[in-house]
Amino acid sequence: MKIAVFVFLILFGSITSSAPLEKVTLQLGWKYQFEFAGFIAAKEKGFYKEAGLDVDLKERRADMDVVDAVLNGHADYGVTDADLAFVKAQNKPIVLLANYFKRSALVFISKQTLLTPHDLAGKKVMITEEQLHSSSLALLLKTFHMKTDDFQIIPHSFSANDFIRGDIDAMSAFISNEPYQITQSKTPYNIIDPSAYGIHTYNGNLFTTYSTAEHQKQRAQKLITASNRGWAYALDHTEEIAELIYKKYSQEKPMDGLLYEAAAIKKLILPDIAEIGSVNRELVQHNFDALKAAELIAPSADLNSFFFDAATVSKEPLFSKQELAYIQALEKISLCVHPQWMPYERIEHGRHIGISADYFNLLQKMIPTPIRLVRTSSWTQSLEFARQRKCDILSLVAPTPERKKYWNFTPPYLSSPLVIATRTDELFVADIENVLDKKLGIIKGHAFSELLRNKYPSIDLIEFDTLDEGLDKVAQGELFGFLDSLATIGYALQNHYISELKIAGKFDDKHELGIGIRNDDPKLLTIFEKMTNAIPAIEHQAIINKWIAVKYEKGTDHGLLWKALAGMVVIGLLLLYRHLVQAKYLKEIAKQNELLLKLSITDKLTQVYNRAKLDDILQEQFDLYQRYRRPFSIIMMDIDHFKSINDNCGHLTGDAVLIDIADILKNHIRHTDIVGRWGGEEFMIICLHNTVERAAILAEKLRAQIKAHHFKHEQQITASFGVAQISDGINIEQLVKQADDALYKAKNAGRNKVITDKG
Repeated sequence: MKIAVFVFLILFGSITSSAPLEKVTLQLGWKYQFEFAGFIAAKEKGFYKEAGLDVDLKERRADMDVVDAVLNGHADYGVTDADLAFVKAQNKPIVLLANYFKRSALVFISKQTLLTPHDLAGKKVMITEEQLHSSSLALLLKTFHMKTDDFQIIPHSFSANDFIRGDIDAMSAFISNEPYQITQSKTPYNIIDPSAYGIHTYNGNLFTTYSTAEHQKQRAQKLITASNRGWAYALDHTEEIAELIYKKYSQEKPMDGLLYEAAAIKKLILPDIAEIGSVNRELVQHNFDALKAAELIAPSADLNSFFFDAATVSKEPLFSKQELAYIQALEKISLCVHPQWMPYERIEHGRHIGISADYFNLLQKMIPTPIRLVRTSSWTQSLEFARQRKCDILSLVAPTPERKKYWNFTPPYLSSPLVIATRTDELFVADIENVLDKKLGIIKGHAFSELLRNKYPSIDLIEFDTLDEGLDKVAQGELFGFLDSLATIGYALQNHYISELKIAGKFDDKHELGIGIRNDDPKLLTIFEKMTNAIPAIEHQAIINKWIAVKYEKGTDHGLLWKALAGMVVIGLLLLYRHLVQAKYLKEIAKQNELLLKLSITDKLTQVYNRAKLDDILQEQFDLYQRYRRPFSIIMMDIDHFKSINDNCGHLTGDAVLIDIADILKNHIRHTDIVGRWGGEEFMIICLHNTVERAAILAEKLRAQIKAHHFKHEQQITASFGVAQISDGINIEQLVKQADDALYKAKNAGRNKVITDKG
């Protein structure tokens, strides 16, 4: 009986394993990299195979349109970072199957002094035609009333080298990609992120044609499920999948570049917040409505048949019966706000006004229970009232560890970067760490007060009840700067301090502002989360435009116009003068910083790296070996009988010999090798990605070059070399000792030789 069962299992296994897999083609949106790690993991870990699919993952060519490739039948499915709402608006028959990046990866990378979209005016901007007309960047430019002729458009090379060389002022880029290369080059830069201005789009979209989705529903569902599994695996095993991509798919990016990308991708996918692959239909509709409001797509466009299996979409009401009953049972919902924080909000003559007030007007229409304002005189009092449960909700608040003791928070519905306002004669502030020794102002009780003090214990923060109080102190020279959001600082400067203060720096930290809900009422949190998600995109954009964007009124008062133009000319000249002076200082500072950096890592005599820099590089390469098994070797070189040169010919001749030797080494190593002066007449060459055998060949080449060189003091000079390779079980000191021992073996063997350490 046992034998029969065993035979049956073997036969059954052979039958199931012989079932042919269904071949499908998935066109990726770019090259093999971590941006597509989930699909690569699904293929390599067998998830597609388990689903009965044989998936061919195809790289994209630079001149390829992924959507057209799928529509034309060159691929069954596609992955794109394009906003598919633009494509759907053109009546192309596509269906969105899954969405992986919950935040847009597309940003502008700009020179450090270009902080906002307005600053791109007159600059060289590298961007694709598609991005210029149908992306989140297009919507950002439209929001700021910028036209394509406001700046110089440079065709995209898909390389950050143009920016690093300084050929352009800004470029469109992916937050997970180009910043790595630019950071490695130590080129200063700024990021202009559409999400900082309320533009939230979705990227990493899996899609197909309407016909394929309609007639191959089961196959599409299998692909979605397996791809979701792949992404879950890739995010939990980033090093494993990065190494897999590097070894099997592409070495275009180094391992540390892939891991940098992996960390950025995880922040875009938000796996702890959103279900992997899920499609937020409200967000898609939000974006679609925003595009209509910006007149980037036709007002008649719709999203019919855009979502996979749209016929099964639920038509449920916003609230469940239990939630609705709970709301109706409440007598009122008490609201606390910041009484003086425009354009976000203010209490004026007992009324709540500003951006958040307009949002709460929309929320009030969704529920029967009245939302009642509780009047307070300061933000500190509002926070205290909320702690004492005198307020059920806070209109606009950022979460901090302390606040989470009292409140729950909805996802943010407003986001704005942290900036610093200074007097107009101050220089640009690239990083908040550069001004930790200065007196800085902040509004009392703000989230950033707590966060910054935790992050920078030495920061000198002075708190004020209102923004205007703090800015007055900056204008009077009593404070160096004031910290707040771009929206609030910009609003205050535009209305009260246009000729006195400026925004001198924008930092990576952001005000992520949502609604704070008392944490003893989880039902109320759910209700407000649903309501904020249900606000139409066109309403979001209308509120932002009302309070932040420039407004143009019909009708012209010519007298007023000429006065305004004259004033603008004067202000323009002042700003131009300030810009020229500031640019001069920035250029000089950059020049001095570059010089100081070079001096700190360069041997003064030979102009190759010094011992300190070599130590840093050795540690860096050792770490890479420990983590990724990336081999490297070192060559130790010592000039033979150098003491006699100094003794017989003088130290100036000895210095000239050292300079000549350094030049020979620099001119005859690979561009990936690194040379430096180890000390005295000793030099070291670090050979990246090289075995001891290949390094020994290089050492022999250098030995011959030195021996054949004609030195000015008319004497032949030779050198001895020791070569060693990193291996398991040794550290940097032991590696250097191995090379040093080999070097002295070469000297003891008669000099002018290359000896290799055999480990």
